[in-house]
Amino acid sequence: MRLLLLCPLLCIAMASCVPKPKKNYTAEEIAGVEQVHEVMRVNAHYADPLFALRDNASFSDEQFAQIVDASKMLQASAAHMASKFAVKGDSRETGFYDEGFIDLSRTMEENAKALLAAGEAKNAAAASEALNAMRGTCQSCHSIYK
Repeated sequence: MRLLLLCPLLCIAMASCVPKPKKNYTAEEIAGVEQVHEVMRVNAHYADPLFALRDNASFSDEQFAQIVDASKMLQASAAHMASKFAVKGDSRETGFYDEGFIDLSRTMEENAKALLAAGEAKNAAAASEALNAMRGTCQSCHSIYK
């Protein structure tokens, strides 16, 4: 029982350790962000609060609105990551990543599209499924590239 209470607290504590983005970007401005770490800060800003809700059986109208807004930002950042920070071959020393990074970025983009559709339809089950898939993609990517 203690473990069940401790897990959400640890998630919140870990999320608060990620620095906030330098500014409040629009989805259009994400394409101009030059540093992958800043894009990751944007992702964390939008995704981490939703990950805490990922197993909810229902969402409020306000939470669905948050899901829709966040999914648009996450979709834009995933597209930007695949086009800006990925190149053939692994050259992380220069700030670029390999084709695996492209694949994970594209998976993240697909997760964000699914999340957007679920949010717009106010489908809690689909939103939870998309959030869990997105979290898995984030964890996979971070295990390799962080």
